[in-house]
Amino acid sequence: MRDLTSFNCEELIALARLDIENHYIDGALAKIKTCLSCQDIPLEISSLAAKIYSQLRLFNNAKHRYQLFLSSMPPVIIEKFQLGLIYLESGHYKPARTVWRELLEYEPASSPTLYHGAIDHLTSRNKPAAERNLNLMLHILATNSRYFDKAKERVQQIQVALLKTNVHPKANENVYCQRH
Repeated sequence: MRDLTSFNCEELIALARLDIENHYIDGALAKIKTCLSCQDIPLEISSLAAKIYSQLRLFNNAKHRYQLFLSSMPPVIIEKFQLGLIYLESGHYKPARTVWRELLEYEPASSPTLYHGAIDHLTSRNKPAAERNLNLMLHILATNSRYFDKAKERVQQIQVALLKTNVHPKANENVYCQRH
């Protein structure tokens, strides 16, 4: 491993980003860890470290870094959403729900948040709440959005499951059918 002490923090961050783009995660992590030991650490280091730890599936480290980053910033949608994913991936469903509820208060039409919230509702067997999230997405999204087809497919799966259990959704609840 190369001696990184001759680089300042700004240079290390730039080099770490290049390493990430080129899928050299170990090199990126080494640069970020070197930068974390410097004085006057730029705030973005915590976000970058969290992304690396998340890729390595070191969820406790990722969670800690996202929390540090978010505690020092006004609401940052991407990092906050990623913190919700870290909670979900590590089996902490209640904190994930809290994060996504806060995000939806800040940005009610956030497709990724609505979608992953719906998936969480499905996991907890709350099909009506999941269907509401997905139908809202179908109502607000353009049909060329990458989340549109995912939401449409999930709504259809829910409706098939409800039909199999003889629970029929109300006709006026399916926004997709009304709009398209």
